Amino acid sequence: MTVVVEREMGFDRDDFVRVLPKGLRHDRFVIDGDVVRVNASAGRRLTIYLNEKPPRRIALLRIPVLGVRFEFEGYAEDEARTLLATFDKHVHRGGG
Repeated sequence: MTVVVEREMGFDRDDFVRVLPKGLRHDRFVIDGDVVRVNASAGRRLTIYLNEKPPRRIALLRIPVLGVRFEFEGYAEDEARTLLATFDKHVHRGGG
Protein backbone atom coordinates (compact mmCIF):
# COMPACT_ATOMS: atom_id res chain seq x y z
CA MET A 1 0.00 0.00 0.00
CA THR A 2 1.23 3.51 -0.81
CA VAL A 3 0.08 6.53 1.18
CA VAL A 4 0.55 9.86 -0.62
CA VAL A 5 0.47 13.26 1.08
CA GLU A 6 0.94 16.47 -0.92
CA ARG A 7 1.36 19.92 0.53
CA GLU A 8 2.93 23.30 0.07
CA MET A 9 5.50 24.36 2.63
CA GLY A 10 7.04 27.76 3.37
CA PHE A 11 10.58 26.68 2.51
CA ASP A 12 12.85 27.07 -0.44
CA ARG A 13 14.66 23.88 -1.51
CA ASP A 14 17.89 24.70 0.33
CA ASP A 15 16.08 25.43 3.62
CA PHE A 16 14.08 22.21 3.32
CA VAL A 17 17.24 20.16 2.74
CA ARG A 18 18.87 21.90 5.72
CA VAL A 19 16.06 20.91 8.14
CA LEU A 20 15.52 17.45 6.62
CA PRO A 21 17.84 15.60 9.05
CA LYS A 22 15.87 17.01 12.00
CA GLY A 23 12.58 15.96 10.44
CA LEU A 24 13.71 12.45 9.56
CA ARG A 25 15.42 12.00 12.91
CA HIS A 26 17.66 8.92 12.61
CA ASP A 27 16.69 7.72 9.15
CA ARG A 28 19.36 7.88 6.46
CA PHE A 29 18.49 9.50 3.15
CA VAL A 30 19.90 10.26 -0.28
CA ILE A 31 19.11 13.39 -2.28
CA ASP A 32 19.05 13.04 -6.06
CA GLY A 33 18.05 16.38 -7.56
CA ASP A 34 14.52 17.07 -6.38
CA VAL A 35 13.94 13.55 -5.04
CA VAL A 36 14.77 12.41 -1.51
CA ARG A 37 14.89 8.66 -0.88
CA VAL A 38 14.70 7.62 2.76
CA ASN A 39 16.07 4.27 3.88
CA ALA A 40 13.34 3.07 6.20
CA SER A 41 12.91 -0.31 7.88
CA ALA A 42 12.47 -3.54 5.94
CA GLY A 43 9.74 -3.43 3.32
CA ARG A 44 9.13 0.28 3.76
CA ARG A 45 10.22 3.24 1.71
CA LEU A 46 9.62 6.96 1.90
CA THR A 47 10.21 9.05 -1.20
CA ILE A 48 9.88 12.83 -1.07
CA TYR A 49 9.47 14.86 -4.26
CA LEU A 50 10.27 18.58 -4.19
CA ASN A 51 8.89 21.22 -6.56
CA GLU A 52 9.87 24.86 -6.06
CA LYS A 53 7.02 27.19 -6.92
CA PRO A 54 6.88 30.97 -7.36
CA PRO A 55 7.02 32.79 -4.02
CA ARG A 56 3.92 34.30 -2.45
CA ARG A 57 4.02 38.04 -2.10
CA ILE A 58 2.23 40.02 0.56
CA ALA A 59 3.06 43.71 0.14
CA LEU A 60 6.87 43.74 0.36
CA LEU A 61 7.05 40.34 2.04
CA ARG A 62 8.19 37.41 -0.10
CA ILE A 63 7.42 33.89 1.19
CA PRO A 64 9.02 30.86 -0.50
CA VAL A 65 6.73 28.02 -1.58
CA LEU A 66 7.87 24.45 -1.97
CA GLY A 67 5.53 21.76 -3.25
CA VAL A 68 6.30 18.56 -1.33
CA ARG A 69 4.93 15.11 -2.13
CA PHE A 70 5.49 12.35 0.43
CA GLU A 71 5.05 8.78 -0.83
CA PHE A 72 5.00 6.20 1.98
CA GLU A 73 5.35 2.69 0.53
CA GLY A 74 4.67 -0.25 2.82
CA TYR A 75 3.18 1.90 5.58
CA ALA A 76 -0.34 1.69 6.96
CA GLU A 77 -2.12 5.04 6.71
CA ASP A 78 -1.97 5.66 10.48
CA GLU A 79 1.77 4.88 10.53
CA ALA A 80 2.41 7.33 7.69
CA ARG A 81 0.36 10.05 9.42
CA THR A 82 2.26 9.49 12.68
CA LEU A 83 5.62 9.71 10.90
CA LEU A 84 4.50 12.88 9.12
CA ALA A 85 3.31 14.43 12.40
CA THR A 86 6.73 13.73 13.92
CA PHE A 87 8.40 15.23 10.83
CA ASP A 88 6.24 18.37 11.12
CA LYS A 89 7.02 18.74 14.81
CA HIS A 90 10.75 18.77 14.14
CA VAL A 91 10.76 21.13 11.15
CA HIS A 92 8.13 23.58 12.46
CA ARG A 93 9.19 27.19 12.34
CA GLY A 94 8.18 29.83 14.83
CA GLY A 95 5.22 32.03 14.15
CA GLY A 96 1.59 32.49 14.96
